[in-house]
Amino acid sequence: MSFWASWCGPCIAELPILLDLYAQHHELGFEIVGVSLDTSERDLRSALSTHDVRWPVAFEGKSWDNSLAQLYRVYQIPTSYLLDRGGIIRFRDLHGHDLARRVVELLGPPRAEAPVETVPAVVPAIGPGRPILEIAVPREVVIAIGATSSFVVKLVNVSPYDAEEVTLTLGGLPPGVAAPDVKVGTVPAFGERTARIAVRVSEGPVSSGTIEVVYNYCIGDICVQIQDTAAVSFALGEAPPRSAAIPSWWLLIFIGVGLVLALFLRGRAVAVVGIVLGGLFAASLAVGALLGQPRQAQRIGAVLCMACVGIEEGRVGQQPALSREGQAILATLTRPVQVTVFSTEWCRSCPYAIALVRAMARVTNLLTVVVVDAEADPAQAERAGVARSGRLVVPATVVEGTGEVVFGVDNLEARLLPLLAAAGR
Repeated sequence: MSFWASWCGPCIAELPILLDLYAQHHELGFEIVGVSLDTSERDLRSALSTHDVRWPVAFEGKSWDNSLAQLYRVYQIPTSYLLDRGGIIRFRDLHGHDLARRVVELLGPPRAEAPVETVPAVVPAIGPGRPILEIAVPREVVIAIGATSSFVVKLVNVSPYDAEEVTLTLGGLPPGVAAPDVKVGTVPAFGERTARIAVRVSEGPVSSGTIEVVYNYCIGDICVQIQDTAAVSFALGEAPPRSAAIPSWWLLIFIGVGLVLALFLRGRAVAVVGIVLGGLFAASLAVGALLGQPRQAQRIGAVLCMACVGIEEGRVGQQPALSREGQAILATLTRPVQVTVFSTEWCRSCPYAIALVRAMARVTNLLTVVVVDAEADPAQAERAGVARSGRLVVPATVVEGTGEVVFGVDNLEARLLPLLAAAGR
């Protein structure tokens, strides 16, 4: 499976190799299925015709929101998966000679004495770029003209990662309706938070609005910013009176006071009251446990497979040390190369990526480093493929000229050096 686009320079540069492989091994059972991230069908058909691509290519016109790209956790192109005859993913992102060698191995008969080495496709249970907060809003919010009404939004974190700097904004409102932003802070892993949004209506009508929830979270050394939305409906009228029921925490206080009094009073009746109060207390705890634990267990169980998934650790606070091999490779550059590092203030491992690339630049004058705040310049981040559809993934190191992107900092030197060598020679 080959994920590509007609506008992707490295993808087009890789086509001749794929065409040769297809011509040599197609009759032996080698097949290529392309997945295009183009938005223009005309551009795609032109590229297919120009390069005489004969394998099937799936096209949705949704760019990075392509359903197959989302399913296979594609965050950069070209990205490829190599499957065996049984449909099992064996390798990811092989190129050139490595790809040709593995294709020959998989097409040949299995060798009992030396089984083909496989690299399982390991991805996080919740991959970068996926929302981790469930947003629960009332079915309908009653508002009154000339008054301030409010409603509660519930945020449920269904992941093992903290959602940080959570901010709620009520948008899509007509003139005369205002609602200030609400900053929630952090929603802890598997935790819940509620936020009350106040709506001031000076004139109507207003029927609906959109709640935008912006937050960020980090998986290992990759940090993601999410912009998620939820619709809310409004109805004009008087706000319903609040229930006069006693809150549960007041009930616990009354029970506690009753137990304390039972210790100082005398008589069999008081003892009976104490037993009743104790029973109510135990029953309250039992009901709370029964109501709360299944939901919590459901959230934890949804990501239990995290225990068997390899996730790279962030290098927060670490200083990079460039290897001698890396210095030797950088010394062989003969052409100028520019590297752009996209970061944000809330990205924990971005300083490590910036420090490593700057350490590389000190080895050779041919390497130029540019650091871009992806939040301050979202247009540039969008063009580089770092931000898309309201989702931002950092740190992202982009090799200008080729457009190739390296996300995260795990083995960053080893992953980045071949790209620099190819671009600078």
